Amino acid sequence: MSGVANKPESNVLTPVLRLRPDPSKLIVAELADAMDDDSSVVRISTKSMEQLGLALGDTVRVRGRFRKDTVLIVGTDDLDDGHARIHRASRQNLGVLLGDTVTLQPFADIKTVNRLAVSPIADTVQGVTGSLFDIFLAPYFREAYRPVHKGDTFIVKNSNGLVEFKITACEPVYGIVAQDTVILCGGSLSRDEADGPRIGYYDIGGYGKEVAMLQEMAGLPLTQPELFTSLGIQPARGALLHGPPGNGKTRLVEALANETGAFLFLVDSSLKPGELRSVAFREAKENRPAIVLIENIDLLAPNRARSIGQGITASESTSLSELLGIFDQLNREQQGQVFVIGTTTCLNDVDMSLRQSGRFDSDIKIGLPDTPARLDILSIHLNRTHLAKDVNLEELAAQTKGFSGAALVALCREAAMQQVRLNLDGIDLQEGQVDPNSMAPLRIEMVDFLSCIPSCRRRGS
Repeated sequence: MSGVANKPESNVLTPVLRLRPDPSKLIVAELADAMDDDSSVVRISTKSMEQLGLALGDTVRVRGRFRKDTVLIVGTDDLDDGHARIHRASRQNLGVLLGDTVTLQPFADIKTVNRLAVSPIADTVQGVTGSLFDIFLAPYFREAYRPVHKGDTFIVKNSNGLVEFKITACEPVYGIVAQDTVILCGGSLSRDEADGPRIGYYDIGGYGKEVAMLQEMAGLPLTQPELFTSLGIQPARGALLHGPPGNGKTRLVEALANETGAFLFLVDSSLKPGELRSVAFREAKENRPAIVLIENIDLLAPNRARSIGQGITASESTSLSELLGIFDQLNREQQGQVFVIGTTTCLNDVDMSLRQSGRFDSDIKIGLPDTPARLDILSIHLNRTHLAKDVNLEELAAQTKGFSGAALVALCREAAMQQVRLNLDGIDLQEGQVDPNSMAPLRIEMVDFLSCIPSCRRRGS
């Protein structure tokens, strides 16, 4: 890919709370190239090993972001105390980048795997001939003590090449592969099928400050409720996200739910008056930690002060009363771990009774992205795109002032379509076939982006 500066693999989010040092929490460090061949090992310092009561070769359960975890074998390395070297494939399984924090816990009672099913990732087996089981899987599991976890991916590298596999079934979910483990190799999976559609904070371009605020306000009450209990205070119960449409308010909440492992219930117009408590909050309370997202909350519970002369409908009055009652109930409960988020394009259209302490405790503005934010958004959405050398993302960011996040995504899509239209001769529309020779050199050029800016701006930025 050309035209996009490689984004450093590091955690750019500012920590919102610093707790006392915990030896089980380690910072992910870079793995030396010479050692980067075994995705089943986590390497830590001798001192960290002693602090955690671990020995070389022990099995540990490692927790990362998104409430994701995996199992690895302890190895040692000459690195700073409080750090851990983890293979790229395992970092992906944990949803972490270099500089993120992982938690290590001993896993002494791990069981033997009875049955293991794996599938190769399609883009890693191109050109590979012969039996994947005989050439890659059998030697990999026969030659070492391998811990596995359902849903993980792992890399097998030998003289025949490098193949990445995804574990599609594992009995039990965590385990060690033994000689009598039945190993099945299924058909290949696409990269999208293997990775899944999960959205995280790093997929939200341009809103680092807003993400940090939401982490502090909602993430901590959802994942660390004991912090507030120990202090004897009530955590925040809700927040309002406000700003122009198309800037990712809903996407930000989806990322929050994924990062915290919280259940997400979306309240939309299909929910009838009176069902807010009986349906949405019952589901949320049964699936704690949980987030209830109420989109366009000003339509559900409009500001009564701004409705003078036209009044509010009976259903709006019912919904407002319901919401107030729900917040009061949440404040009476000790368990918590239910957080309510409302979105609106206009903060003043939300009734003031909801914008009080113990209800929507605060509001976060999700405004139009500035130039650095637009550059961040463009970089994220073009990360896997083939760009010509003349593409200048800094210039595009400067020329798209006033564009929303959605408009920038539309610009990327339209620019790609420009290249498709220019190469229609290589596409047989009737047969649904594409000439690979005509598609191979396709790269989006700067002129494709520039020609689409006016139309994307007119359609609404």
